[in-house]
Amino acid sequence: MGRIKLRYAEQLSDKVLRADADMNKADWLTGLATAVGVLGIGLGFWWADAVAALVVSISISKDGWDNTANAIRDLMDTRPTTFDNSEVDPVIAKVNAAVMDDPRVVGVQTRARDEGHVLHLEVFVQVDRLVVEVAWLEELERRCNEVDWRAGDVVVTVTTEPHPVADARLE
Repeated sequence: MGRIKLRYAEQLSDKVLRADADMNKADWLTGLATAVGVLGIGLGFWWADAVAALVVSISISKDGWDNTANAIRDLMDTRPTTFDNSEVDPVIAKVNAAVMDDPRVVGVQTRARDEGHVLHLEVFVQVDRLVVEVAWLEELERRCNEVDWRAGDVVVTVTTEPHPVADARLE
């Protein structure tokens, strides 16, 4: 069951489903380790149950640590990551590429926040003109929303200079 949930967690970019899949995996491994420990005692290895208990406790502690660290990272409003926290969420780069496809855009920086299943995106678009049409801004916003279903809340801000916040804080 955990493997099935893990596959859907990746497709949906669902961190809660990922944690649930990890717990299913931990339950399965705990049952297996316990059975091996009991079998070991039955075969005369008095220490097998203690080793099985140690393996189970280390596994539970590791899962608890990983899931707690991931939850704290998500609550601290850090850079959005993929469902398994292994890399920066690719939606950000896709949005930047979609905006840069417009010939009027000189540069783009995007600040993103993970809001569960969707991302809140602040897209800072650098242009070389002082006047832009509202319809064009609405088109950019629509284009950003169409990049991925997770680009749920998009705010487009136009500037004539790069955004003053350091690039390290923007993606």
